[in-house]
Amino acid sequence: MNSDSDAGRVLAVDIGGTKINVALVDADNTVTGLSTAATPSREDGASVVRQVLRVARRVIDSARDPAPTLVGIGSAGVVSPDGRRITSATDAIRGWAGTELAAGVEEALGLPCSVINDVHAHALGELAGGAGRGHESMLMVAVGTGIGGAVIVNGGLVPGAHGVAGHVGQIRVTTTDPENCAGYTDTLENLASGPGMTRFYAQLGGKGVGNGHQLQAAARTDALAADVIMSAGSVTGHTVASLVNALDPELVVVGGGVTRMGELWWRPLEEAYAETLMAPLRGTPLVAAELGDDAALVGAAHHARARLKPLKKEPHP
Repeated sequence: MNSDSDAGRVLAVDIGGTKINVALVDADNTVTGLSTAATPSREDGASVVRQVLRVARRVIDSARDPAPTLVGIGSAGVVSPDGRRITSATDAIRGWAGTELAAGVEEALGLPCSVINDVHAHALGELAGGAGRGHESMLMVAVGTGIGGAVIVNGGLVPGAHGVAGHVGQIRVTTTDPENCAGYTDTLENLASGPGMTRFYAQLGGKGVGNGHQLQAAARTDALAADVIMSAGSVTGHTVASLVNALDPELVVVGGGVTRMGELWWRPLEEAYAETLMAPLRGTPLVAAELGDDAALVGAAHHARARLKPLKKEPHP
């Protein structure tokens, strides 16, 4: 295993369903040179890789020395245990499954590359320099375009035998409240992610809302929109607490874009979490992630340093 100082600066990439972030991450977790572009998620995997490379070259070309020696990528989808390819993915990115991501980036940039699931990367980032700092065990839950998670035990990620550990969003749940939202069974992601809430709102008869931001705005005057957000918070809280009952982590860290919906989402989440925990676990903290978009970048860089041998620069003659 390489130390952070061995690898120095890492080119870190975070590929989500809506945007791609690329930056440089130093050994002290400092993030610089951030550049962002939209994910061409309705095209295909090759288009996404081309977009990643465009942004990566922009970051490299505008950076001051030292140059990065590794590439670490956090990506939506299931990543092969060897950190090379996307083995499975939802339709959040069309044609993403089967993409040979590490090989494509290595060929184009000439740097060793390792890939990890984006929420796994987010958890490693929060563990290294955010809300999980100083803890040995942690459950990370990210609620945004999708819902993912990660389990940290003994200070390290538990990826699972097939790299899918932590797919919180694939747990089947049934909504219980508010009353007009109760009784619907589906995956947590389909009911409580940003797009899931929008679809649920339409299913219940709501109109004129196309995304989570619009749903949040509508909730100021539309009782149904407010109920859908509260229902999503509640069912997420029950699910997270059930996982805590099974895993007994030191704390839970919650991140992702949906957390920005404020008290309308957080309050029912915290209430459901508290009422579902077993008595011995009622002191288990549930806290907001601290690093925002930097978390997955820091975690992807941390993962790359742990797995890869940095490219050695040839001395000048």
